[in-house]
Amino acid sequence: MATRAELVNALRRAQELSDQHWHSLDRPLLQMSSGRTWTGPTADRFAGDLTHQRAELWRGLRGVIDHLHETISNLTTMGPRDECLSPRSMPEKCTSSDTACRMREKA
Repeated sequence: MATRAELVNALRRAQELSDQHWHSLDRPLLQMSSGRTWTGPTADRFAGDLTHQRAELWRGLRGVIDHLHETISNLTTMGPRDECLSPRSMPEKCTSSDTACRMREKA
């Protein structure tokens, strides 16, 4: 499984690529819709396919970013103070000055 740092780096890279490619099909679509580039039934089908491909590109880019956000948010990050809340932790790791540990001891 990837580490949190690896996932964050992957998210940054995915966002960079998304920013670079999000509008990559806008210009060709604009040119096709102007009616000055290519006309006729074949051009109309091509423009429809291009519109569909742009939607797929957007869905794919958004899906990767959403998946990485979700995966990162589902990771549990534990620090030294969180040890006391872990079900596998030993009670002797808790100190009386640790609020989380005191709350656990009362439960």
